[in-house]
Amino acid sequence: MINKENFNKSCEIVGEEVKISNYLLKNKHIYDDNVQDNKLIRCPFDDHNDGTPSFSFDDRKGVFNCFGCGRGGDVVNLHYHMKKIEDDRYSRIKAVKDLAKMYKVTLPDMFERRFQRGRVNKFRKIDRDKDIGKEYYMEKIRTMETTIRKLPYKTKTKLYREIDNMLLEIKEPIEVFQTIKEVIANEGRNKLLHTSDEKETTENISSE
Repeated sequence: MINKENFNKSCEIVGEEVKISNYLLKNKHIYDDNVQDNKLIRCPFDDHNDGTPSFSFDDRKGVFNCFGCGRGGDVVNLHYHMKKIEDDRYSRIKAVKDLAKMYKVTLPDMFERRFQRGRVNKFRKIDRDKDIGKEYYMEKIRTMETTIRKLPYKTKTKLYREIDNMLLEIKEPIEVFQTIKEVIANEGRNKLLHTSDEKETTENISSE
């Protein structure tokens, strides 16, 4: 599981080490390292056809904002949204790791080590049972991956956000599993109703 405290610390470290202007320059979204960070430029996201410059960034604060497409945040968010366009399963955790590798930044271990050597205590079995329960629902979620990919873009993006929250231990696996299960069931019902309406319309037209 992800250690949330170390993940947040890693985001801070990357934000301190990687300037947004350097990221934009490295990825050829700007071509002049003297571009003032308060100047509006065209949005670098491929899915935003920015006719009028609407993207700004502030290296001192370490943030960016596009009032055209609504995206904003730190350099981790910037890289995350860039990659998310190509891969809707891309996560903030991977964004942090990729940026650290790209800019040679050393990060703390973001993954918890749950099993440690030492004297057995009476609570270990309880913790182990909880971990087994979490792993069970995480595995169930993994088996739903193919179905999630077939859902409408907004729906699957919402579910992927839920999964990210699970990995960051903001939400419990059973809670995320139930949400995904409910959304998939609702989508199935909506599709069935839509198909039924189309069939009824076709039959009405034929009878006329």
